[in-house]
Amino acid sequence: AHDNEGAEKLFKQAYDIDPSNITAAYNLAGSYVANKKESEAIKLLSGIAKSNPKDAGIYARLGDAHFSNQNVNEARNAYEKAYALDSNYPSIPMKLGVIYSMNNKLNKAEKMLEKAVEQNPEDSKTLANLASVLLANKKPEEAIRAAKKSLQGKVAADTYITLGQSYDSIKEAKNALISYEKAMALGKSTPELLTRVKELKEFVAKQG
Repeated sequence: AHDNEGAEKLFKQAYDIDPSNITAAYNLAGSYVANKKESEAIKLLSGIAKSNPKDAGIYARLGDAHFSNQNVNEARNAYEKAYALDSNYPSIPMKLGVIYSMNNKLNKAEKMLEKAVEQNPEDSKTLANLASVLLANKKPEEAIRAAKKSLQGKVAADTYITLGQSYDSIKEAKNALISYEKAMALGKSTPELLTRVKELKEFVAKQG
């Protein structure tokens, strides 16, 4: 019912009754994060993790709390622990892939995002992130496949930019131009993009 304050109050009561109840702690921490009380969530989960060091879910939720609090390195450490405990835990590969991308650890990011796509083959956001990393890792053909699949599920200007850059890198001017123009039609507009579209239009026109 989107009553986060009410949920927090009830989960707190449940946790106070039974502090050893991991599910209550997990849900209470989630309520803290939803209510922008990340520090309280981190404190709670850090204590629970010490007594339950093999619970991947606790480390996953701890990573979420740290990430929401913009503690990227701490989030990465928590997610890595969750992944080490359970490499198939939902969403952890995707979250690690994003953090590795932010840290410019692109080979690790590619590996994790590929794992994330295995978990959820139709997720457009994960496919778009993978396409971006593949392009950065100089694998434009693979990036094109990932971007196209992403666009089948959700049309997004940034994904069309990735697709255009991938085509650009393999000298497919016409396809690059089409992709950039679709990004522009979706509201994407930067001086660099406008310049590149103009250049490609002139090049394609000369090619006939």
